[in-house]
Amino acid sequence: MYVSCDADAAGRRALERLTARGHEAGIEVVALHPCLDDFNSDLVRWGATKLKSALAGQLRAEDARRFLEPQVVTSGMTRT
Repeated sequence: MYVSCDADAAGRRALERLTARGHEAGIEVVALHPCLDDFNSDLVRWGATKLKSALAGQLRAEDARRFLEPQVVTSGMTRT
């Protein structure tokens, strides 16, 4: 499970709680961290392309390919 967390004390506490709950349930938790204080600030400051690039390095390789590579749209259906 991916968890995006703000870069402040509340974000760290939330990540700790979610990580503990995930582990108790047998779920791997992967934290996604913004470059600035939160992902909205990253998006506003640097735009979607840089945010996408920053996230790509934090995702599992197979997920980065699945979620971040361009998708081909055919007959109204989206395919990766």
